[in-house]
This record gives sequence, structure tokens and C-alpha cells, in this order.
Amino acid sequence: MARVLYVYGGVLLRGGTESYMMNCLRHFSPGLQVDFAVHGGERGVFDDEIEARGGVIHRLPVRSRDPQGHKEALREAIGIARYAAVHSHADTANAHILKMAALCGVPLRISHSHNTAVQGSRWHRWLGDYEKRQIPRSATHLFACGEAAGRWLYGKNPFTVFPNAIELGRFLFNEDARRELRGQLGVGETATVLCHVGRFCYQKNQAFLLDVMEKVTADALLLLIGDGEDRPEIEQQIIEKNLQNRVRIIGPTDEVNRYLQAADIFLLPSRFEGLPVTMIEAQAAGLPCLVSEAVTREAAVVPGCRFMPLDAGRWAAEIDRLSDSAARPNTEKKLTAAGYDIEEQAARLENFYNTGVLT
Repeated sequence: MARVLYVYGGVLLRGGTESYMMNCLRHFSPGLQVDFAVHGGERGVFDDEIEARGGVIHRLPVRSRDPQGHKEALREAIGIARYAAVHSHADTANAHILKMAALCGVPLRISHSHNTAVQGSRWHRWLGDYEKRQIPRSATHLFACGEAAGRWLYGKNPFTVFPNAIELGRFLFNEDARRELRGQLGVGETATVLCHVGRFCYQKNQAFLLDVMEKVTADALLLLIGDGEDRPEIEQQIIEKNLQNRVRIIGPTDEVNRYLQAADIFLLPSRFEGLPVTMIEAQAAGLPCLVSEAVTREAAVVPGCRFMPLDAGRWAAEIDRLSDSAARPNTEKKLTAAGYDIEEQAARLENFYNTGVLT
């Protein structure tokens, strides 16, 4: 049985890429050992679970702060075991990670794209463009969460799509779960519950949703699920806009599935995206999705997804229109057919690690 190293560009929090890696890990055979290399010394929310499953977590210095220390720690992490594969989930940084894996003699070197843009200064964007061109020189395989993410990171190079699969059964609509959580939230059945899941950061654009809530006329409550560096600013804006009774920050939680049951509409106003796991989860729960035009159309697997420009008035009008929600559809068959069942995708990936052959 193979031993695999997953490399991630930060600490393991509750983001979409981390959720994808953990969904895979939970559905691999017990004999497949998956270790992790993360950036930064803090413990992440999944560290205990990884270690309980026998995985080793290597903590690398952040490259921008300590380039030489990062390089040495990365070499040590990759060289500490005879890995069958190094699977890098760090987007443009996959270039130098997989170059080190090649120097260490790792046979399977996988670059995985989860995004469609690089944040930061003009220098960061230039560096990202340079690193993108280097990836095919060291990678043996190019993966992406979707077509848009693959074209962004690999250009004209061929790549394989591995959908951001989820545990579908946890997210399928359940009327009893909906009633229970809405009762805990103190929300009446006629109220419209809006739900957003995402890291509080520039990319996810939660401030836009506060502008929208100022214009929504329906009896509506917005739930913001997640955490991140912009949370204090969003909390302050909620007070300044006098939205304390209409917006609730839930924070990070491992019960996103329950909140999606309680919701009526899912909102995603991202400035850029790969193929968001949260949008797949929302569709599994049968929710209509109102998302920005920056989100790739391939994320719309079932009917009910609306792509709109970031105009607060138009979003508010659409929310008011959707507030008379219809029955929630069962979307399991369509999502499974589109490749979003984690059991099937984890088995496919595990077979690849063990044999080196993609099916």
C-alpha cells in the first residue's frame, strides 16, 4: 500500500481545499497512509484527526518569511519517507514543491489546481505567472477541480479534472433537520434564511452581502459561516449598518450540512473562485444558489443556480423574488453522475496512488 504526502499552502482550516483533502482521506482504505506538509507552526482544525489516522504533519516555515528554512524543511519532509506520491494543493507554489519532490526521487508528482487567480501585488502576480510555467517541468500529472481552474494554472497543457466531491448523504435535504435547527435559531417557518459559507477574506467578499441585506425587503436572516482575517471588519460593518438582527456570524463549524438544511437560499459573491466545494454542498441540499459571475458556470450541476454581476440592488430583488421557495429537490443522482460522490472519487484516486494508472 502506498504512502502519500499532501502539501498545502497554509495551516489546515475549514476552507474548500482543506475540505476536499479531508473528504478524500476519510474515504481511503485504512492501509493508505497520507501525511501532510503545511505552512506555519500553528495547529489546524484537522490535525488531531489526521494524527489519529496515523498521518504525520510536517510544519514548514512560510516561504516568504524564511526561504532557505522553507527549502530545507521541505526537502526533509519529502525525504523522510519513501513516498509513492507527492500531491501538492498549493496552486502556483506547486512548482517549487514538485521540483523538490523530483530531486528527492518521488515517482508520482501531482499538481492540483483549486483556484483561478493569485491575490497580492503586481510582484505576486508576476511570480505566480512565472511559477505556473514551471509546473509541467516537474509534475508527472496535472489535476484540477474544474476546467476553469485547470486552464488558469496549466494554460494549454492537458490536465485531468478531479471534481470537488463530497459525502452526498450528509447534505441531502432532511425536513426534520431543517425544522430542528430553525427552532434553535429562533426562525419562523415563513422567514427566509440566507446562508453563506466561506473564509472571511477579500476573495469571498462578505461585505457585499451586507450591502445586499440593507436592500432586501423580505423577512430575511443572513447566516455567515466561517472565519478569517476580515471577520473583525465585517463585525464592525454589521454594527455600523444596524444589521445585528438580520445578520448572524456562526463562525467555523463542522455542521455546515445542518445549516444548509435550515436555509432557503445559498449566496456566494466571490471575486474569484476555482470550483467551490460549498456550492456543491448547497446544491446537494437542494438550495437555489445566487452566485457572482466570477464563479465558473461548471459549478452549476443542477437547476437553480443564478449567476449575477455584483450589484447589491439586483441581488436583493432576486432574493425577494426567491423568498417564496418551492419544494426542495433530491439532487443525489445528478451530482453522482457529474462525479461529485466522494466514495467513487476517493477510490479512483487511491487506485492511482497504488498503481500510477489513471482510470
